[in-house]
Amino acid sequence: MEELTLRFSFSVDVGFDKSFGILGNFIKILKNIALDFKDVSFYFLYEDSMLYVVASGDSKEVLEFANALSSRLPFCSSITFKEVVAFSLIDTKNYEKLDKKEKDHKVYDVLELTEILKSEDFEGLSNFVDIKENSKSFDDLAIKLKNKENIYVEVNNMPFVISANPISNYAMFANLGAASSYLRLDEKTKNSLPSFERPFISVKVKEIFKDMFDTKNYHFLFASLPKDILLNCFLKFLERFEIDFVFIKSLDSKEVKELSFDLSYETLSFLEPVFNSFTLAERNFMLSHKKLFIPRDVNLLVKPKRALFQFDKKADTLFLIAGDGEFHKELDFSFSFSPLELLDSMRSKKTGAKIATKFLEERKGLESRADMNTVVKSANLVDFFKVTSFLLGFDEKLSDSFTLMKLAHDCIRDKGPKIDIKVKKNHECPNTLDYVRILRGLMTFEVAGIDDSLLSQGMIDSICEFMGDYLADLIKNDGIEEIFLCGDMLLEDVFLNGMLEQIPSNLKILLP
Repeated sequence: MEELTLRFSFSVDVGFDKSFGILGNFIKILKNIALDFKDVSFYFLYEDSMLYVVASGDSKEVLEFANALSSRLPFCSSITFKEVVAFSLIDTKNYEKLDKKEKDHKVYDVLELTEILKSEDFEGLSNFVDIKENSKSFDDLAIKLKNKENIYVEVNNMPFVISANPISNYAMFANLGAASSYLRLDEKTKNSLPSFERPFISVKVKEIFKDMFDTKNYHFLFASLPKDILLNCFLKFLERFEIDFVFIKSLDSKEVKELSFDLSYETLSFLEPVFNSFTLAERNFMLSHKKLFIPRDVNLLVKPKRALFQFDKKADTLFLIAGDGEFHKELDFSFSFSPLELLDSMRSKKTGAKIATKFLEERKGLESRADMNTVVKSANLVDFFKVTSFLLGFDEKLSDSFTLMKLAHDCIRDKGPKIDIKVKKNHECPNTLDYVRILRGLMTFEVAGIDDSLLSQGMIDSICEFMGDYLADLIKNDGIEEIFLCGDMLLEDVFLNGMLEQIPSNLKILLP
């Protein structure tokens, strides 16, 4: 019998998910596949963000195992295949040898899951789903939804409620066809919906279906397809009851009345590492198909050569650089001024004075408004957008409506005018945004008669282009290799698409 030894290497990036549930299940599936090959010995090692699998034995079976991996391993954005290497001899003393035990029936590989979905025989999921006593089957849950009752679900200790009633502006559709029936989707959005990196995207509902969604209270609907296989099966099952979509709302654990079923993943304790971690903010939206946008602390594994950009509607805007085990602030977004003070700062400069004079001739009475003297102190770009929305006349008063983003969504063009965004130096941080210059650019185009929606689109485009150019300089001068994007502004496709377009192609993009 001719023998062969192959080592398969997988790159693992699970620094944002301390539960390591994804990796744990991935290894379980690997072991299940390995058990089908009796004349092969298997060894596993997880070390330095790499997972190594060694298969040694009958050459025919080893090659068949390699082929099985390509067809049966699930796609996972956190774990990617790197290489396979043949060895005549390999030291496996640090590896864990696979015991030839029975399969773990709590995990499914791609072929098994595909068969379940095709056959619509969901009974096999009972080994994986913890159905609580009050809800014995998917049938019970579907009937509850059909009767307009809410059901309570838990995914990785994150409770949320599912309903057929519009309890929120987050909707999960059974499949892309169902989403296309109810929503206005362009080709880019259709490609984004199935992505793990885009769990929810903001879209508009077709006019004929607006009454089915709470469009009066919410300007946009956040739509998703089920990324979890169990939710996928459940939504497919609901189609039997003529339910094409459900509404989802995250809950605090104290709000949970009765848990209908638990979709939490198991974890493997030996995979829990000790992290040198850094808390980004007291509140942040995790963009993860498991965490469903629940505000919580975010721990980021500190690595060298990494930049971080957090853009959130409530948390501070952050742009940090990681290196040598710590972070430092690369850009300062903080400001403290009233709309009138910002306008006066612009008027104090020669070029700004001319533009301001023309602008105020068309906005008579603006300076006398009460909110002109309201001081806004913040380190969040969103709050600056609110100030400019008020000054430009998008809003009658300072508000939290974020009209600029709504106008940008209404823009029918791909690009808006370029706003000049620059940094200036101060004693606290070497790089601070020049807000006066930004306002001058916005007012210049406003005076020129540029449409409000196009101008708003230009503001978002310009922020993205500025960040892209800044990152290009960091790659060249500081050797930055990765950028981690986070914050609930990633839910806004206008912003996310702009960032993905402007970030240099040789920079690895990490999403939560």
